[in-house]
Amino acid sequence: MITARAHLVEARVRLDNAFRGLCATFGIRPGAGQGERFLARVRAAIAVPGLGDAVAALLRARIGLVDEIRQMDREIKAISIASPACQTLMSIPGLGVQTSAAFAAAVDEAGRFKRSHTARAYFGLVPRGHQSGELDWTGRITKQGDGTVRKLLYEAANSILTRTRQTFALKT
Repeated sequence: MITARAHLVEARVRLDNAFRGLCATFGIRPGAGQGERFLARVRAAIAVPGLGDAVAALLRARIGLVDEIRQMDREIKAISIASPACQTLMSIPGLGVQTSAAFAAAVDEAGRFKRSHTARAYFGLVPRGHQSGELDWTGRITKQGDGTVRKLLYEAANSILTRTRQTFALKT
């Protein structure tokens, strides 16, 4: 569900960029963002001859996408609320519904990981290394495993470090 939601969000972003491209051809600049001001500027483009029908059709498609994204958000939230593992993960400031659901689904049975290093390696969060004779270098992370979970874990870590004001052991 999280991957499907990501595809829907990607499609919505592509539509928003299509609005920007179509409107720019006619000298209209909807601007950055995706909120009401952006949509108001896009709706104003409906009155432009030669542009209105295309913008109206894309707006209807965007409304459908946004509704589906909201529905998937509700479903993912319901799954996370019902799962004790997700509840435990969401107790960490900065970890949300999507990250907890994706991590819990990817790990499935925590007992299969004997050490935390094994779990890190499973998600590709360990540095790549190379040893040969005199050479011994450590490179970037391997990026093996579930890319969606790795991305969500990175976003959660960034949120913990930059947005969470309280101090706790994980942040330290």
